[in-house]
Amino acid sequence: AAAPQRRRVTTMAGAALIGLFCGWWSTIQPAETRDWATDVSRPAMASLAGDTLVVQNVRDFDWRSETDFTPRWETRRYDLNELSSLALIADYWMGEPIAHIMMSFGFADGRYLLWSIEVRRTRAQSFSVVAGFVRASELIYLAADERDALRLRAKVRGEDLRIYRVRASPEKIRAMLFAYVDEAIALAAQPAWYNTITSNCTTMI
Repeated sequence: AAAPQRRRVTTMAGAALIGLFCGWWSTIQPAETRDWATDVSRPAMASLAGDTLVVQNVRDFDWRSETDFTPRWETRRYDLNELSSLALIADYWMGEPIAHIMMSFGFADGRYLLWSIEVRRTRAQSFSVVAGFVRASELIYLAADERDALRLRAKVRGEDLRIYRVRASPEKIRAMLFAYVDEAIALAAQPAWYNTITSNCTTMI
């Protein structure tokens, strides 16, 4: 009888520890203010004025290397009547199994607004797949000039980019753009954790 009783006590103690851990885990909340890395320091914000989409904090850095760059954040205005194309950009940065997905919206005036859902790192952090499971980094909806994002990944980092034109009606392209805008606004109001499996550049799309 002693052995089963010890097993019950051990099981109950283990369950209590797991409960305590889960309770503590649930109290860890994402933050808006940290010592962010420069390239992810400003989340996109947007508003609509008639048919004009106003996007704040559009990143347009001049990249020479990952550590040598001229930062530039801009407020840009886009005429939604000029929205003309959508492209899915897959960045194979670790070979064929893993790709970072970005969406680029093209306008008739030749500009491209790219959205990238990324890990919001601090200056002391680097990207880690494992750390993405343990509430180590927040999520950011990054708006960037397409030239900025593609140059950083293809030229500076030497990653494999593949661009696919999305066949969709203007209404569906606009709806996709608004979905990004809505998520960016919601995230600015309530920060969220990046998660390698459930909340990442692919699943959020």
